[in-house]
Amino acid sequence: DNVINQRLAIGVLEKYGHEVTTVQDGREAFEITQQVDFDVVLMDIQMPIMDGIDATRAIRKRELETGQHLPIIAMTAHAMKGDSEKCLASGMDDYLAKPMRFGSLLEKLANVLNMGSGQSVAMASAGQSPSLAENLTENLTENLANVDDSPSESSETIQAGTESTESTSPDEGQSSDHSIAWPQARQAVGGDETLLRDLLRAYLGETNSLLNGVRRAVQKQDQNEILRAVHTYKGASLSVGAIRVYELAREIETALVAGDLDGVEQIYDRLRSASDQVVAEAEAFLATDD
Repeated sequence: DNVINQRLAIGVLEKYGHEVTTVQDGREAFEITQQVDFDVVLMDIQMPIMDGIDATRAIRKRELETGQHLPIIAMTAHAMKGDSEKCLASGMDDYLAKPMRFGSLLEKLANVLNMGSGQSVAMASAGQSPSLAENLTENLTENLANVDDSPSESSETIQAGTESTESTSPDEGQSSDHSIAWPQARQAVGGDETLLRDLLRAYLGETNSLLNGVRRAVQKQDQNEILRAVHTYKGASLSVGAIRVYELAREIETALVAGDLDGVEQIYDRLRSASDQVVAEAEAFLATDD
């Protein structure tokens, strides 16, 4: 996944004691699950070399000989009708649409392990002190009760993939005074200010690269490359609450579908301007209490 989405997923998982291993594509996911006894796989659908569907099928085929079953959760931006069924038909155990939401991820982990959320975290803390397990259970229960996922662990967990986008619309009501929807940004990290700052630093580090990728693709008028580049930037922006940037990136996608490359260039200029505002606001936020 892109760096921002990786940091978000890893930050949430590690907050609850999970150990996370990341790989770059489906083939690596298939190979490493032969070598390491993971508890859960978070499997992106869009990946190079071997996509998530093929990687899952390969793992399930191998399990016909071993008799084992590794829980696999699909992580995908593709929430089109029938996509959930396609994931489940390939052998996946559950389905998590992007952008990843704090409570949803923890609930899915509990579901695929066939136990309640408190039990899931208690098992995840095996080998650690009972007090830690109790604290993790209490924290998870509290967060699952408080986190609203409505708009639209020390298990070892592998997050496989390079998919970089989202499937649900951002929350309404962003203040016109801000380029970043701070309530949504904080919701994504479960109120963890340290993780939020880490995500914003990663976003600032990636913004120029991602925008330049969009610009190069626009200059070449390569429709497929534009789509990939803007798709990545759109997902990264939504993860940090940059709603206006997200909306403009989505406008570019719509123009591409209509075959309007001239319109794409015009929207890109607005995208760049909106991105500059996000960068300025993020930098100001990070400058406080540093």
